[in-house]
Amino acid sequence: MSAKAIVTKLKTLAADPANRTYIVKDQGCLPGLVVFMDDQDQDVVLLALEVIYFLSLETNNREVMAQQEGLLKGVRKLMATGKLKQKKVAIAAYTNLQAYADKNEEPSSPSTPTPPLPPSAAPHTPTSTLADRK
Repeated sequence: MSAKAIVTKLKTLAADPANRTYIVKDQGCLPGLVVFMDDQDQDVVLLALEVIYFLSLETNNREVMAQQEGLLKGVRKLMATGKLKQKKVAIAAYTNLQAYADKNEEPSSPSTPTPPLPPSAAPHTPTSTLADRK
């Protein structure tokens, strides 16, 4: 079965609210959707986003989805770099998931402190004024 056939079937199932909780509970569905978001076929990418959107409509799914490794990162990437329709669906899905995004963000690398300016580059502050010199 092709990737397109798989995500098309998942979309059909996810469109029915009664199936959404079961799809998220299935151990292979969310990791598969993460992979499909990076597929070369742009139709597969859009279908995967649409499935993620449908699943995110069920509030009980949101925390589990946000915890899925790579899911939020993939959605955010497509919000920025996807084609117009992909961006729209990614934004809609992320809007549903963002309350859980902050709790499950991958820790960023520690930021490097900005080194102090050398004395020659520091802003000049006069030590005396003309009034002091008289």
